[in-house]
Amino acid sequence: VVAGLCIVGEIVEFAAGAAGAARHGGSRRAMVLSIMGTFAGSIAGALVTIPIPVIGPLLGALGGGALGAFAGAYLGETWKGRTSEQTLAVSQGALVGRLFGTLGKLAVGALIFVIVAFDAFF
Repeated sequence: VVAGLCIVGEIVEFAAGAAGAARHGGSRRAMVLSIMGTFAGSIAGALVTIPIPVIGPLLGALGGGALGAFAGAYLGETWKGRTSEQTLAVSQGALVGRLFGTLGKLAVGALIFVIVAFDAFF
């Protein structure tokens, strides 16, 4: 059950940016680049903030992933030839979707904690 929830948490987190872009009328290209940007941005953000103990890489990965989702969607929509308004709307949707995806993963993690704690004590 816990392994399944882990997989669900990962899918929710990485797909949320693409879903946010799609909600605002983003192209498939923007969604794919949003996912790729999320991945690259999370790694870069974590690496840049390594000097800040404990919380730095966590916040760096969160912020870098959100900015990566924004940048990927922006690049995808610009590449597609969309207007500035459309491009920004789709990019903002990807950024917000990514942040909500992280919150969703946090909720799944909390559920996993409750399941494991309940199993340990009962």
